[in-house]
Amino acid sequence: MTNVNQHDVTDGVVDWLRDYLGLSTSTVLTPETRVNFDLGVDGGDGAELLDAFAIKFGVDIASLPDARYFGPEAGVSPVALVRRILEIMGIRRAQALDPLFIKDLIQVVLRRRAGR
Repeated sequence: MTNVNQHDVTDGVVDWLRDYLGLSTSTVLTPETRVNFDLGVDGGDGAELLDAFAIKFGVDIASLPDARYFGPEAGVSPVALVRRILEIMGIRRAQALDPLFIKDLIQVVLRRRAGR
């Protein structure tokens, strides 16, 4: 089993995420930062981020299904507009999304490096 340095993995994931999203170094990223809610990643961008993450770190992201964390992309489409109006009127429940924390990404890498 490999000796896994959590600090190095955390730095690697945070640095990759900062670069991938084009965030400045002044943007504070911690393991508690929510990729979807705090950084505004949604829809297809979220799915692409997870795919790129899997390739970069050589991990299986089956435990992180994008539909669980990322709703439809922001923007105006007729279908999204009707859904939003129905949600506001209380006729349709808004899709509840789970937060995707940076620590969730870190854990996937740590499990992979520990051979689990």
